[in-house]
Amino acid sequence: MCFAGVPLVCSGNDKYCYKYFDGSWRKSAQFPTPFDRTTSTYDPYGLGLVLAGGFNITAVVATKDGNTFRQLASLPDHSANACLAPLDKASNLLYVGGYRETGNVNDVFKYLAVLY
Repeated sequence: MCFAGVPLVCSGNDKYCYKYFDGSWRKSAQFPTPFDRTTSTYDPYGLGLVLAGGFNITAVVATKDGNTFRQLASLPDHSANACLAPLDKASNLLYVGGYRETGNVNDVFKYLAVLY
């Protein structure tokens, strides 16, 4: 992902985003909530980078710059390693599959990003 031409990656394992400046990766910001085996997507219509769900996690956050995060409405249920994709200009997202401690998940959610 790039913001203003600067590469950005976010890692759920250590709760930070990193930006690439002058030949090295530097910590940018810490997530407002911990993530574990989360999913992410880039919504070009307004949300920016979106991180959602994970193992026993229903939280959803978005960032447009890798420095500030907005808390969005929680997912209806958790699943680890699901798939997330933008659907339309209204910032609807598609949240699909993953797994829970009981096995694979076949759920499909249309998620409307409501800001909190």
